[in-house]
Amino acid sequence: MRTYHLAAAVAALILYLPSALAHHSRDVYFNMDAVIELTNVTAVSFKVVNPHSQLIFVSEDDQGNEVEWTAGVMSASHLRRAGVTPDLIRPGDMLTVTGAPSLDDSNVMWLYTVVLPNGDVADLFDAIRTGTDVISPAGAR
Repeated sequence: MRTYHLAAAVAALILYLPSALAHHSRDVYFNMDAVIELTNVTAVSFKVVNPHSQLIFVSEDDQGNEVEWTAGVMSASHLRRAGVTPDLIRPGDMLTVTGAPSLDDSNVMWLYTVVLPNGDVADLFDAIRTGTDVISPAGAR
């Protein structure tokens, strides 16, 4: 009977693991080898939620039209453990953001860093993954 249960568990793992990994792989949606920077963007909302937090902001395109962007961010669990709260970025804040662009050229990115209105830099990707300080004072980087 134990062999049957073990075989069933292994079969379930083999069947469901690819979809679980695909869902959690940023590489499926974003070009993690490229970095884009958008300056003078205006925050619309910053939601610290699970499974992925989200920054919505607007920028201007080459013709001066307002374009809304969505930036995926680490989970609320990761952000909160690093001391990030929803009031880090407030509606109307002028920001500079960097991140990985979407693979389909939509206005979606995976967020790496945010230069806050006071000039401090919030590293919302590598610092959280490595356990280093999330906020670097202006001029420290």
